[in-house]
Amino acid sequence: MTLGSALKQHRESAGITQEQVAKTLYVTRQTVSRWEQNKTMPNINVLQKLSELYHVPLAQLVVQNQPDTKDGKAVKHINYLSLIGAITFNVIIGLSVWIAILGMLLALWAIAVLFILAPLIYLGGVGVGLQAFATSILILSLVLCAVGVFLFPAAKKVTKMVLNFGKKYLAYNQKSVMTH
Repeated sequence: MTLGSALKQHRESAGITQEQVAKTLYVTRQTVSRWEQNKTMPNINVLQKLSELYHVPLAQLVVQNQPDTKDGKAVKHINYLSLIGAITFNVIIGLSVWIAILGMLLALWAIAVLFILAPLIYLGGVGVGLQAFATSILILSLVLCAVGVFLFPAAKKVTKMVLNFGKKYLAYNQKSVMTH
């Protein structure tokens, strides 16, 4: 039983209206209604006053608000509307974003590797006779190799960031559909 439903049940058992509770506690009737609908939660001082007003021990109000347990562990339930929303969002928006991110990541790795291999590719082309040797092209391929060596750790770091973000994103989605 939730705290809100326990508050409502005890109020009704005591034969008190929301309006009477509101006047006694100097709050609005809407505030009492929000407590009973689990939209907001009264603070501990208000809970103490409610327990006195309803002639119910405070512990009884609080104990009823405990989650379901199995072998001492909280039992989690699936919020199916959240699950449908998460799946819909991830398929429509998330999938396209992840495809774009993975495409850019793949391009970054391809550029880094090809730049590092540029001198070998050039010398291989010269060796098999596909291209004539030119010092300027060799120097340019060595510059590309240096850029590739610089890009390699950056590609590694970006890959770790994307993987960590992906793990956190999946954990967030799991939390959003599981309730106690």
